[in-house]
Amino acid sequence: MILDGGRAHLTYCSNIHPGETWAEVRANLAAVALATLEGETGRVADNWRYGFESVRAAATSGDSGPLEEKRRLGLAALRRQRERLEALRNEQRVGADAYLILQEELDFAEVALTSESERQIEES
Repeated sequence: MILDGGRAHLTYCSNIHPGETWAEVRANLAAVALATLEGETGRVADNWRYGFESVRAAATSGDSGPLEEKRRLGLAALRRQRERLEALRNEQRVGADAYLILQEELDFAEVALTSESERQIEES
């Protein structure tokens, strides 16, 4: 993964077949995840359920407003986390290995929040 000016460049095969769309596949994956959460209770289960329900609703209704809000807020929070991580590094309060691992975690979270239109996917 390469982050270039706020754009994520990933290399993988999407394998979306004719007749399938990102929305259809996302709705299918969300439905499976929600089925897994059936019978689970508590704040953690509710948090996961809300996320999957938002994805499914956006995929099936075409209303991407909730997902766009999640992306906007998530990316803003990630920017602040990156700033804080840099400050901790400059203050020598985080070691090199921990810094790299935490930076990678932020990278993956950023890719997950980035919309498809903002990603550049390259097959190799």
